[in-house]
Amino acid sequence: MDDQTWLIVLIIFIVSGIFGYLSLVIAENKDRESKSWFFLGFFSWIFGPIVAGIVPPYKKSCPKCGELSSYGMRICTHCSYEFMGKEQVK
Repeated sequence: MDDQTWLIVLIIFIVSGIFGYLSLVIAENKDRESKSWFFLGFFSWIFGPIVAGIVPPYKKSCPKCGELSSYGMRICTHCSYEFMGKEQVK
């Protein structure tokens, strides 16, 4: 392979990494699992960040007060209810 081919491959790899990172950041801000979103952005380029931006945040509804909390939360920030099992995910 000549120098120009290596440069094109390097540019494609860098652009893939940028789109993967964008997908990861968007997914983390929406409480989504970030590794799989990174690979989606890495292999699908512009579609990864677009899909990560469209997907709604991963939230659960508190059975006591009805407010939405991040899925990883163990205690409701509004009423201090302790989440035990699988509450309603929205």
